[in-house]
Amino acid sequence: MATVLGKHLFDKVVVRQLNFFFFTIIITLLFLCSSNSSSDTSREAKALMKWKESLDINPSRSLLPSWRLNSTSAFANSSRSPCKWVGIVCNKFGSIIEIDLPSSNLRGTLRNFNFSSFPNLLKFNISNNSLYGSIPSHISNLSKLIYLDMGCNHLSGNLPSAIRLLTSLRYLAVPKNYLNGAIPPEIGMLESLEVLHAYNNNFSGSIPLSIVNLTNLTKLDLGSNYLTGSIPPEIGHLQSLTLLSVANNYLIGSIPISIGQSKSLVKLFLDRNHLSGNIPPQICHLTNLRFLAVSDNYLNGFIPPEIGMLVSLEVFYAYNNHFSGSIPLSIGNLSNLIDLGLSKNKITGSIPHEIGKLKSLVNLTLFDNHLTGSVPVSIGQLKSLARLHLYLNHLSGSIPASIGNLTSLVNISLFNNSFTGSIPPELNNLTNLDFFQISYNFLSGYLPDNICLGGRLRWLAASYNQFRGSIPKSLRNCSSLIFLSLKRNQLAGKMFEVLGTYPNLYYMDLSMNKFFGKLPRNWGQYPKLTTLNISNNNVTGGLPHELGKATQLHKLDLSSNLLLTFKCLTLLPTN
Repeated sequence: MATVLGKHLFDKVVVRQLNFFFFTIIITLLFLCSSNSSSDTSREAKALMKWKESLDINPSRSLLPSWRLNSTSAFANSSRSPCKWVGIVCNKFGSIIEIDLPSSNLRGTLRNFNFSSFPNLLKFNISNNSLYGSIPSHISNLSKLIYLDMGCNHLSGNLPSAIRLLTSLRYLAVPKNYLNGAIPPEIGMLESLEVLHAYNNNFSGSIPLSIVNLTNLTKLDLGSNYLTGSIPPEIGHLQSLTLLSVANNYLIGSIPISIGQSKSLVKLFLDRNHLSGNIPPQICHLTNLRFLAVSDNYLNGFIPPEIGMLVSLEVFYAYNNHFSGSIPLSIGNLSNLIDLGLSKNKITGSIPHEIGKLKSLVNLTLFDNHLTGSVPVSIGQLKSLARLHLYLNHLSGSIPASIGNLTSLVNISLFNNSFTGSIPPELNNLTNLDFFQISYNFLSGYLPDNICLGGRLRWLAASYNQFRGSIPKSLRNCSSLIFLSLKRNQLAGKMFEVLGTYPNLYYMDLSMNKFFGKLPRNWGQYPKLTTLNISNNNVTGGLPHELGKATQLHKLDLSSNLLLTFKCLTLLPTN
């Protein structure tokens, strides 16, 4: 019995000793972890302070005032812990995981930034500051980094090839800097990358072929650099892309056929390069595409009818190329189209009737082509249209009355065509007009009575036509006018009744008409007038002294009139 009792007491003692032993180990481990965490936090804080102290001083404002060190190292419980500094985020152990300092008025370099002091950093955002100098290669020490944004600074030098070691990186943005050299082929090793913004720099060389390895990319923007060579032929391997921009570079060659494989594309910007060849018909597979810009290149051939399959398209810019053939009838399928720009090409044929199906269209620019025929009546169905640019073509026939339905129009440019007949009275409905240019046609009849009824007209050019009658009453009180050219028509009327007061007018040409009578005195109330031409009319009398108040006047042509005397004209001094 005593033996059993003794054994029981011995077991209790052993258990208690074991419990105490394990408790001691746990406390020791916790202490060590706490000590290490505090040590890590201290090291990170000191690294930040060292970098802050290296930055240029801004005398007008304090730089990162919350960044201050305590005399004690107990950061975890301190009100001055770096975890509570502006732009700093820590994990639960007190280690810094985010440095987020966009638009913080920072000026200086990254030379004294100790990247190795931040082993747990996930986000580093120093965008929109005034940082300069190069990107240090030891940025590769941020091995856990997911998000890196250094855009909108004054950084220069190369993008270091050591960036390949940031294998967790998903977001890389270095736009709007002065980075140069080639984009390193090692960029293709960042297989987790989803966003790459490197636009508005000085990068040169070709787009690295390795970029097609970044199959997780959703956004790739290399625009506004000095890139040469061709677009990688396998660019279509990037099937997750929603944005692809290589605009404003010096790229040559054709648009890769593989582009049709990037079916997630929403925005495709290939404009302002030296691309040639056709738009590949495979582009029809990009049914999510909303923005397509291939303007300012050397593309040729026909605009493919497959373009009509891009039913989500809102903007299509193909101007300033060498496209020929006619506008495809399938263009009428693009019911979401807002902006259609096909100007400065060699497009022939007529404007298709189907254009009237583009009910969302705001801007229609077809100028400087070889278009013939008449403007389709269906154009009057474009109720959202604000700008209609058909000038420098070979269009003929009359201006359709249906244009009067387009009450949102602010800009009509029809000059340098072969339009005939009179301006339909329905155009009096266009009270939002700001710009009306119909010069160099064969139009006759009268100018619209209510051309300036809305009081917004700033630019009216109707020169080199066969208009007759007097200047419309609404134009006489059109104080918004800045430019008026009615040269070489058959307009008539007394000069002092023709025009009113125009405080913003800088150009007026009424030459080669049938105006008569004396010059009005109120022309001295045109303070911004620089050019006045009333030559080749039947103006009589003398030159009003009040014209001397037009102190900005540089060109005055009164020739070929019936003026009898010239009074001394004194121009007031210009301030």
